[in-house]
Amino acid sequence: MSIGLYIKNLLGKFPKAEDIEKERAQLLKDYKAYLEVAESDELKHFISLRDEVQSDAFQNKKKEIIGLQFKGTQECNSLKEFEKLKKNGKLKKYFTTLKSAELKRYETIDSSEELTNYKELKSFVESNEYKNSKKKTEAIRFKGSDEDKAERELKALSKNKKLKIYLAVQKQLAQHNYSKKFEQEDFKVYEQLINKANKSKEDKAEISRLKENSELTNAINFKRSNQYSIYLDVAKGSLPKRYDELKELIASTDFKERKAFLLDKKKFEKTEEYSKFVEYTKLKQDNNTIFHTKFAKSKAYRNYTSVKDSNELQRYEELETYTSSQEFIDFKAFREDKKRYEKSEEYKKEQEFNQLNKLEHIQCYFKYEGTTAFDSITQYNVLFEDDFESNKLEDEKWSTINYAVKDHLKFPFSQPHDMQAFRNGGNIQVADHRLKLITKKESCEGYKWTPQLGFVPATFGFSSDMMNTGGNFKFKYGVIEVKAKMSSLKGIISSIYLSSGAALPHVDIVRSGTKLEAGTFVSGDPVKKFSFPFPSFVDNKRVIYRLEWNQQGFTWKINGVTIAEQQCAIDKELFLNVSSSVISNGILGSGPHTLEIDWIRCVAKK
Repeated sequence: MSIGLYIKNLLGKFPKAEDIEKERAQLLKDYKAYLEVAESDELKHFISLRDEVQSDAFQNKKKEIIGLQFKGTQECNSLKEFEKLKKNGKLKKYFTTLKSAELKRYETIDSSEELTNYKELKSFVESNEYKNSKKKTEAIRFKGSDEDKAERELKALSKNKKLKIYLAVQKQLAQHNYSKKFEQEDFKVYEQLINKANKSKEDKAEISRLKENSELTNAINFKRSNQYSIYLDVAKGSLPKRYDELKELIASTDFKERKAFLLDKKKFEKTEEYSKFVEYTKLKQDNNTIFHTKFAKSKAYRNYTSVKDSNELQRYEELETYTSSQEFIDFKAFREDKKRYEKSEEYKKEQEFNQLNKLEHIQCYFKYEGTTAFDSITQYNVLFEDDFESNKLEDEKWSTINYAVKDHLKFPFSQPHDMQAFRNGGNIQVADHRLKLITKKESCEGYKWTPQLGFVPATFGFSSDMMNTGGNFKFKYGVIEVKAKMSSLKGIISSIYLSSGAALPHVDIVRSGTKLEAGTFVSGDPVKKFSFPFPSFVDNKRVIYRLEWNQQGFTWKINGVTIAEQQCAIDKELFLNVSSSVISNGILGSGPHTLEIDWIRCVAKK
């Protein structure tokens, strides 16, 4: 036995079973967490973030953002241009006028109906049409007009002697009703008799009688007068008609109005044109019109109109809209912000990556990714395992009857040299996740194998027990680990071992007697034996006994530390056995002997 093991133990550097169990429990926990993380969307997202954040493109973008500045950018130049335009004198005056009450008043007046009417009247008054109309109207006179000529003609006709006779006769005709009398029978007879050349006595008598009628006589005299003769003569001409036409014309309302107009020295002032002129003059003198005219000629308004459609104003408004846009404000703020990177999408991704990278389960995943740390879990299949959590000995795993007779006997038996009876599980306790196989000093009945008689009842001075997996589990090649507490005691052989059911081969995982040891017993002539002691400091301590079995042989370890190795080929299936046997009297005076097992496990490489 290497002295180095004892030194390591003295220095407290020899591994402890509890620490190994904790490490394994943590490893299993980490493995489960590893598998859960490996299938998670979170890991996929993390890896995607990691690849992006750690990429050259991302790092270059980060440097670019950190190195950004507003000065020298096109946006900065646009802002400078805008500030310069804001100081432009014409533009400043323009905006002063634009915001003024005067412009507001001017534009209100300019869009009013009154100003529209004024402009139309002004245009008319200043037009040739108006001037010619005025000139033509003022040039009109009564003298020489048609009306003047008509009056003169009527006056001349009124002085015509024959027409005067005509009119006098016409008046008498109407006054004495001569025309009617001329149609009377007496008048016709009287006229006929007078004009008769040879008048008879009777004719003369009739004439005398008719002359007695003065009206008739007057009518005859009137018709035979020179005036009536002139009347008839004039009536045949056009004078009477023309006289009547002129008299009617001159007596008409239109003629009188026209004559009055022609005689009126202020005739133009009564025209529609003059009414427009008066309205124009009134509007021209209106305060609003005066203000409008005056403001339109002012320097402020002239500057306003010259700037209004200018390229400078258009550019100013473009820059004002651009530099006041949220996009520009954000750009400027971002470029001038010394902490701009912390407000970028890249920073958000980087922070998310850092936060995810700090997560325990993410760190755990990458701690093991690409390593062989989980090989003890992933590279092995569990063939057999019992941690006694059920707090009973499970029949589907263990039997307390000797394997060789399991199909023939319902009870265990002892060997000829054994001084204990096996109690068929009666001396096995399973509680608090731990198995205890107890050997006691007591008188008890049991069975013993003898070559002469076979299985015979016997009385023993000690009781103990045994158990095996022969009927439930066998294996060839693999690793057996047992966490057990074994104590050496002279006269008692406690053993955890492998066997095939026959006496040989026999492979001890751990055996106690006067000391803790292990080894093999293999068929041969003589029997091939190999044994070695375990360090005495593990006596009566809970340790993990490990046996590694492959085609070449065996390796024994305690708490992961190699204790011994043996080249020994055993090519057959073996099973687990646990037992305690008494081989001498005079022991256990101070109490029972106990073999304790916390768990037992068998694995094999996949």
